[in-house]
Amino acid sequence: MEKTELVRIGNVDLAYRVRGKGFPVLLIMGLTADMDWWPPSFVKGLSSSYRVVMFDNRGSGRSHAGGLGPFSIEEFAKDTAGLMRNLGMKRAHVIGLSMGGMIAQQLTLDCPDMVDHLVLSSTSCGVLRSRPPRLDVYLNAINPLGGRTERARRILAMLFSDRFRKANSDVIADLERRYFIAPTNDYNAVRQLIAALRFDCCHRLSEVQSPTLVIRGDSDDIFPGRDADLIAGRIPCSKLVVMKDAGHVVMNQYPEKCLDIILDFLQQAPEAE
Repeated sequence: MEKTELVRIGNVDLAYRVRGKGFPVLLIMGLTADMDWWPPSFVKGLSSSYRVVMFDNRGSGRSHAGGLGPFSIEEFAKDTAGLMRNLGMKRAHVIGLSMGGMIAQQLTLDCPDMVDHLVLSSTSCGVLRSRPPRLDVYLNAINPLGGRTERARRILAMLFSDRFRKANSDVIADLERRYFIAPTNDYNAVRQLIAALRFDCCHRLSEVQSPTLVIRGDSDDIFPGRDADLIAGRIPCSKLVVMKDAGHVVMNQYPEKCLDIILDFLQQAPEAE
């Protein structure tokens, strides 16, 4: 496994890894998750053609929180831009999953020259705008009752369908194992959740000029179809792909399929840094 490095960005130390060579691809993970949640086969496939950079968001995994104040998606995006600059990435393809997709949208709006092609998976441009929030789902993700093992299983039950979990016990066991490598503490999880619920950039999506691929699962209980439809409908140069029999973390459920779709999309890019 690639060495995990720490770099100071503003008031926070961010943990990151780099794999492969070529034009950079930046991976932004979601709520409470860390870079260990990216499917190994997905990262390996990307790194065969690109320089893949993945990191833990502020307050997740091995990254520090940078104080006790509230988090915001804008702050996460600022951290991300700072990491890119520190690593000499003038421009990159950006892939964001769930809350990571929110960060990717904000990064694209704040620093449009830094984002070449944009991939948004299982995400929203504004949870409160697109639909009434499923507070039961979000609160279940940060509920500390039952200990870490029970919490991990509750989270995985939200992310995958019963059918998938029963048929792919090895995948679920591996994700449960990775959950315990560097778990996010409860306070930081709540701060991330509040940041995600407060985020709203729907009214600005027409400003996005980066070619954008929007991916969603047809069985996503956290961000149902209307979230992806809203994003794809408002970004001028966008394409929507719906994965059948897929839940929220579609990339973990179908890493090879997602890899093929994303590589095909990225290979249309000029890749001039």
